[in-house]
Amino acid sequence: MRITVLANGKGGCGKTTLATTLASALAVSGRRVALADADPQRSSITWLARRPAEAAPIGAIDWSSADACAVARSLAISERALDWLIVDAPADLATNIGIRNRLAAVIERADSIVAPAAPSCFDVHATRSFLACIEAASGENGSADILLVENRVRKKRREHALATYAAHPPVAALRDRGVYAKLAAIGLSLFDSARPRHAQIRGEWSPLLAAMAAPMIDRVRSSH
Repeated sequence: MRITVLANGKGGCGKTTLATTLASALAVSGRRVALADADPQRSSITWLARRPAEAAPIGAIDWSSADACAVARSLAISERALDWLIVDAPADLATNIGIRNRLAAVIERADSIVAPAAPSCFDVHATRSFLACIEAASGENGSADILLVENRVRKKRREHALATYAAHPPVAALRDRGVYAKLAAIGLSLFDSARPRHAQIRGEWSPLLAAMAAPMIDRVRSSH
């Protein structure tokens, strides 16, 4: 099982939109996938409750109030039942020791941590702090690949401050589009839609999906 954690130090950066979209992309491709919601707001769980019965199935795991033992038990069960686990983490994952300890088993086991950031000075500052904290935590407890994503990029795109990160240049840029909110309201995402225009937009996600898959492919190759 692969694990991808959606996290950043600032609320409103688009974690849940990325988490739900990635979960549906994997589900539509035939993977056995679940979406674990570790955020007290439970936005991902709410999205799953709206998801139509005929849509590609996505399992629901509620970690919004689970303790470390419950998370570890759930993770062990998931190892046998899933191909991929997407985790929607709370905004203070890096700085809140209690939350980090509660999700320690997940962070240690994660293959990738996806950090979305919107193009604003506030997001850039929060992302810098988050990356510093999560790198320290990953260095101690795991080896997850940190994947930075430029989110809500405007049509007339200028040089993004996130692009200056030497260690973690953004792997993908996602445009600011109203379609995400419209589809989320009915429990769907771009990957559930058959509309030709939505198929074109899905191309923006290809670099991120490829980056998420690459670490595991490399590990499989290196083991032979």
